[in-house]
Amino acid sequence: MLYNWLVSQAAQVNWWVAAIFILGILPQIFFSYRDGTLFSWQHQHVDLPLSWHWGVIIGDPILAILFARIWSGLHFNITSILLLIASAAISWLLHQSWKGISGHMFKNGRLTPAGWCHLIYFVVALELIFEFIFTPMARSTVLVATNILLLFAPFAVFEPGLAEWVSKVKRKPKTTWFWRSLTSLVLMWTVILITAHAKLW
Repeated sequence: MLYNWLVSQAAQVNWWVAAIFILGILPQIFFSYRDGTLFSWQHQHVDLPLSWHWGVIIGDPILAILFARIWSGLHFNITSILLLIASAAISWLLHQSWKGISGHMFKNGRLTPAGWCHLIYFVVALELIFEFIFTPMARSTVLVATNILLLFAPFAVFEPGLAEWVSKVKRKPKTTWFWRSLTSLVLMWTVILITAHAKLW
């Protein structure tokens, strides 16, 4: 039963879209490796290396599957331009709030090449999530997408808090990311479930 369901879902995934989004992670990995922030911690605040940034390493491949699953149901139009502008503004503000937690994305308070790659990827990803929210879709697609987003959320927001907890004794981070991360996770799950309820009913 489960096997047949997985096969039926896999048949509805545009694997070309999945591959493109997974390949889209590579420039960020390249620049992070070049800058020496792929594995090494930056010794201020928490400052995650990219290898510890689960939102990229684990979360982005999960999002790639989400986008590949909903791709055929998306309808791009003039509203998409407004959603893209909103995504860019939100992404910029979020990235500014992540200074001191993402060591591979910032150096001396400025975005690194890896940071710019993350920002661009984030803008596109957020725009597609907005498209999903405002595009009517089949019930089965909404249910699958909701479960994928619920799975993605912990990788997206909770690891800074966990990283702080692990590194607390050694690095004594100045910012309390644990509760901030937990709050963000609860808020994300709440928004995902409210959106799913609105789209299903």
